Amino acid sequence: MWVRPNNLVFKKMPKRALLAFSSEMQKALSSHAMTPALCFNDEQVPAFALYKLCDFMKGNCKATFALKPGKTFEETVDIYRVACLFDMGKYAGNLKFQIRAKLMGEILPSYSELEAIMKLPPSDGLFKCAAMIMSSYRHQGGSKDKKFLDWLLQSPELKKAMDEYSKKKQVEKENRKSERQAHMIANEFPGLPQAKAISAEESQSGPKIASFKAIGLPVSQTDIVAEEPLKKV
Repeated sequence: MWVRPNNLVFKKMPKRALLAFSSEMQKALSSHAMTPALCFNDEQVPAFALYKLCDFMKGNCKATFALKPGKTFEETVDIYRVACLFDMGKYAGNLKFQIRAKLMGEILPSYSELEAIMKLPPSDGLFKCAAMIMSSYRHQGGSKDKKFLDWLLQSPELKKAMDEYSKKKQVEKENRKSERQAHMIANEFPGLPQAKAISAEESQSGPKIASFKAIGLPVSQTDIVAEEPLKKV
């Protein structure tokens, strides 16, 4: 069985290895059982990534070893991406760990590194990790980085993920603030019924009367408690 990108003969692979390691290969071969070769678009499946995966599958027929990273960060991301494309992500855990460690490092990822990450589906954990990091950068001063903002306009999927992360963090911040206010009131006025913090979603869906609900009181009484100054008994 020949495995090749486009029309370039690339690797001769044991058919059983393809069937054993990749469910996507199983689907392809079950649909074309008599085909002498599998051909891939080299834009979607770079030759070096295909080589690494074939080498991994052939090698593990004799001995167990990990999927090796590429020479650069971008190559490693491509190998990881193709492994996931072939439903071989479970064999790429070491690559995922290395990529995440690089993203979480002290130095921001370069544009070329981000572009490699953006080839991953937005649902991938590494894509979300990059969105989190760049969202934090934007919040901490990146909003003044014109080059970054211009580049981000050309990356709508990443921008969308960053916006979603920022919104999530804002909701969490509002919820924590609401909880602190409720605890403060409960400690200051222990005679009041137990207070419950209102989440950010609840506060947006109804009138912002107070930052807490008094459990067990009618709404009208809750309104009075919220609007009038509280006096310590």
